[in-house]
Amino acid sequence: MFRIGLLISNLSDDDICEFVQGAARAAKDLEISLTIIPGGMFPSKEDTKRPHYYAYQQNAAFDYIQPDNFEGIILDAESICVKVSKEQKEKFVSYFVDNEIPTLLIDKIEEIKCFSIRENILYSNRQKGYQAILDIISIVKTRKMSDKSAPEDETILPPSIDGIDAMFQLKKMCEYMLHRINQDENPYEYFLKVDALGGMKDAVVLAFGEPQENTIDNPWKIPEMILVKGLLMDGEIIDLKKEGGTPLVQTSNVMKDSNLVKVVPGVYIGRVMYHEEKQLGMYVARINDGYLLPHFEQLSYEILESSIMSIVNRKIINAFSEDILSLQEELKKDDDILDRIGDRDFMTGEFNRRGFFTKAYELLGKKYAKGTRAVVGYVKLDTLKEINDKYGRDEGNVVVRKAATALHEMFNEKAIIGRIRGNEFALFKIAYDEKSEEDIRVRLMQLNGDMQASNEKPYKIHLLFAVASYKQEENLDFSQMLSLTDGKLKGLESR
Repeated sequence: MFRIGLLISNLSDDDICEFVQGAARAAKDLEISLTIIPGGMFPSKEDTKRPHYYAYQQNAAFDYIQPDNFEGIILDAESICVKVSKEQKEKFVSYFVDNEIPTLLIDKIEEIKCFSIRENILYSNRQKGYQAILDIISIVKTRKMSDKSAPEDETILPPSIDGIDAMFQLKKMCEYMLHRINQDENPYEYFLKVDALGGMKDAVVLAFGEPQENTIDNPWKIPEMILVKGLLMDGEIIDLKKEGGTPLVQTSNVMKDSNLVKVVPGVYIGRVMYHEEKQLGMYVARINDGYLLPHFEQLSYEILESSIMSIVNRKIINAFSEDILSLQEELKKDDDILDRIGDRDFMTGEFNRRGFFTKAYELLGKKYAKGTRAVVGYVKLDTLKEINDKYGRDEGNVVVRKAATALHEMFNEKAIIGRIRGNEFALFKIAYDEKSEEDIRVRLMQLNGDMQASNEKPYKIHLLFAVASYKQEENLDFSQMLSLTDGKLKGLESR
């Protein structure tokens, strides 16, 4: 069976659509396989300077074509290369000629020795498309143009589906996307369902394990392998898990044979899937006549691209939600994660662990001298766990903020205050006499009593604390001071 590739820019122009209609009719009459590959136009220099310009990604469709994919190629080089230089156009066409792929140009290029469609002013666009199939088959077989002629235009029937039916198919595709209920369904099955609503019966979706970066400045190198992620046969989505899992196939065979969908006579279309600067994969589908109506395929492709955008956005939202949940879980365990974000505790406004340490070391460097004392206090809200368990974490947060406010009002001008763990605060000051340690201890006792006395809630609020002072002559660093004071607090807890 002959496999012919038809490389065009798009299916939105009336003339090219009629040409393709004629080629599709010839493919059916002659029982060959015709694969249409709309790869867009190569970008101009002005295009490449436009922000958020990603239409060039469609050009990647041409990268999938290998010398043994097709027996022959029909190439619309003029429309594909209309925005680029003559040299770039010749380079593009030369790839097929140099690889000895029998090629038929829709428009002649003088500088390249290659077959081109013969001018016939009496031929309609459909007849030209039909004749192109006759000619490329003859070129493959005999290296000559065909002696046969295309039938009369009226016998090359237009698509068997009218515009109203085509619009109804587009309507169904859009409705499914807009009213999608199951947001968690397999994204490739979702893609194929949208495809099927467009009238496709057989399709294969292929995707790379990781999105492949493809920019204008750094074009991609197409990977050797690609995964078959979705399969539609006779209008039914195939469960790949039951069929043995996700097959891995050679990218060079995508246009030739997906290894799952055996190419049979008919008209196919091959389109790349991309998102911004990333190539995601490709889909190949057998199409019905409706796709050959002007603009229908282009519109359906844009709808499918929107479905890809929906899938990508859903993944981004899910990933963002997972990050938030992960952060919430971390916060439930310990607020240390926020030490990396600024120097203030997000809940209380006091210094967080990082800010507290930074400020304490700064104070030690400036004022900790011979004859002074470093006074360290540890304060633990030791009933917080019980409050959280019985009354919920929101209520526990209220108590934490209440304790922070009370500490701030009592010590703001006298000591540095920091929330260093979920239910633990620390105090630090440089003192010039022995009374400061006892002064802080008394104030904490008073604070503990005041909080209990003013509490009107059904739970108990209790502060456990330890205070210690360290002479400069003891040569202890700040971490050692904290460790010793924390040890005193743990001693109180064990009583």
